Amino acid sequence: SHSSPQSQPDSSDEPSSSVGTSLMERALRDLAALGEGSLTLKELGREIDQILRRVMYLPNLFICLIDEEPPRIRFVYCRDEHDRHVDRPIDGKGFTDKVYLTRKSLLIQRTQSNEMLQAGQLVNHGVPSLVWLGVPLLSGERILGVMAAQDYEDAKNLRAEHEEKFMAVAALIAGLVERSARWTDRRGQIQNEQERRRQIKALFATIGHEIRSPLSVIQGFSDLSLIHI
Repeated sequence: SHSSPQSQPDSSDEPSSSVGTSLMERALRDLAALGEGSLTLKELGREIDQILRRVMYLPNLFICLIDEEPPRIRFVYCRDEHDRHVDRPIDGKGFTDKVYLTRKSLLIQRTQSNEMLQAGQLVNHGVPSLVWLGVPLLSGERILGVMAAQDYEDAKNLRAEHEEKFMAVAALIAGLVERSARWTDRRGQIQNEQERRRQIKALFATIGHEIRSPLSVIQGFSDLSLIHI
């Protein structure tokens, strides 16, 4: 399900630095509190999205994991008005790929991306936006994934201050994502084991029925023979 559209920010009504700092501190506390629950990656993404939208304008947002061997982008949360964000291999020519390969944040506008397209350094894997912002989600030296936002209407909607805020929460979000991924894997293993046991139980029930049916026939013939003797 998609969240309701976020209203366009008005530069004349931007909060003062003290108010902005207070909102950011609250967002960090709210994000940290998510670690106390057991959320799937999709549920976690939705909660992160809602918290971040209280402190910055986020027209579209996605969180993806990077699966290794071979490297592959797997989208675990997506709120986007135009792009479907299909899982795909890393080819080094998408914005997400570049964040993954450099382990650095990337803020890029359409004019820059058009130059990269013409030079063969970029491939549009989705719907082109006017501005794109992505940050790596790092666990030590290992990159878990990428969190990114993009805007299709106005390149000014994502700026350097958005990049700073993204970087400020990236480490905390990486920890939440790593924890949720482990919990999701464990839950999947438990569900698979429960399904395996259910299938084994059903199999033995079927075998028992198949064995009892011929025995019932044999018992019936035996009883009939005794009557005639």
